[in-house]
Amino acid sequence: MSRYLLLDGTDGGATTPDSAAVSVTDDLDLRVKVSFDDIDATVAELLTKYTTSGNQRAYRFIKNTNSSVGLTLSTNGSSFTTANSTSSLTGAGFGNGDVFWIRVTFEASVEVIFYTSSDGVTWTQFGDAVASALAGIDDSTAIVTVGDRVGSTDEIIGRLYQGQIYNGIAGTLVGHFNANDFSVGDANTATAVASTGETWTIYGSAAIIAADNLVGLGHATGGEEGDALRTALKAAGTAYQGTIKMLRDYLGDTTVGYASGRKQALGKN
Repeated sequence: MSRYLLLDGTDGGATTPDSAAVSVTDDLDLRVKVSFDDIDATVAELLTKYTTSGNQRAYRFIKNTNSSVGLTLSTNGSSFTTANSTSSLTGAGFGNGDVFWIRVTFEASVEVIFYTSSDGVTWTQFGDAVASALAGIDDSTAIVTVGDRVGSTDEIIGRLYQGQIYNGIAGTLVGHFNANDFSVGDANTATAVASTGETWTIYGSAAIIAADNLVGLGHATGGEEGDALRTALKAAGTAYQGTIKMLRDYLGDTTVGYASGRKQALGKN
């Protein structure tokens, strides 16, 4: 069953601690599978190991307001350089609600290149390669964050399925956030161990949703559609934050409250 991390534009995402594995200091390859509610609106933090407090900057992969994409790198934790794509995601054919992959590669002292993919296997470069004089990346102590950045207000508004960190271009996978590693309804403080060995922790308003449970549903409280939604909510168990975020996402109504919203979804008064 396909799952994603639902992000509503407030403070929330998933993190994993600093480690030698995710502290890539040479060639770097970052990839995310994502869907944006409004692809042109707001800056969105995709995958970062970047903290301004204490000058612990390393790498920061973002989507810009014009749906271009950027990679910010620091060689010393303090100063930084940003390379932005010369084309936009909309120009590459992607729009609101589309699920797709975005990738950036950094070859030390050579260039930064951006890619997109519909399957995470076959990649298409978008925009020109951007020359880079940076010889490497700082070995910062910052945590890794997907969907947000601690201390930032630029959270994704949409859905995040996966985030991957490779040491070397198409090299060794050293960090992997995968929403499928979590249980439906997991929310603030829930953890999961990745295939690459690190532990990811959900924080703030983010929650894990099972996309397949919401396909083809009609009104939340009636007939077979209501049964399907009730099944989804039951699978989420007692994680009220996760269940109500799923209901809000489905209904398109951010005013649904936790207690009343869950009763509404279950067909109760």
